[in-house]
Amino acid sequence: MKRSSLIFCLGAVTVVVAAGVGAINARPFFDDVLNHEKEASYATLADAKHGDGSLVPPSWVPNGVKNIHIKVKTDGPAQLLRFDLADGRLPASCVASDPHGAAPSVLQADWWPATMATKFGKKCGTWRVTVEETSVYAWQTHERFDQVPSAPVGS
Repeated sequence: MKRSSLIFCLGAVTVVVAAGVGAINARPFFDDVLNHEKEASYATLADAKHGDGSLVPPSWVPNGVKNIHIKVKTDGPAQLLRFDLADGRLPASCVASDPHGAAPSVLQADWWPATMATKFGKKCGTWRVTVEETSVYAWQTHERFDQVPSAPVGS
């Protein structure tokens, strides 16, 4: 009797542990399907361009950037982007912009400070951008959805 109870308990613990591991591994699936969100991180821009092609930074992101994080709302135009600049400068195509009326993103991420919407002062294409030291934070909310991260040309 004791042996069968012990085997039952060990079996139950195994099932619970396996379910927990499965739930952790299923998070990207649930984020994509249920929350309509997709997220990726890359060490370099080259890694992002040669990754699986599901999330690629917009064309204005300069070469040499590192520590790239991207999160998108797959059913709408909300996007977050964070990276570290190599030389501390944005491209000349990024222009000063009035932060008045900047809508915060509907997305959240562990790597995204909640106060970013109040700090932006540049626009790069349709992206709102702020630079803190060498870290760049950029987002889109309800503007045109013409710079959706997409597969690199020729892939």
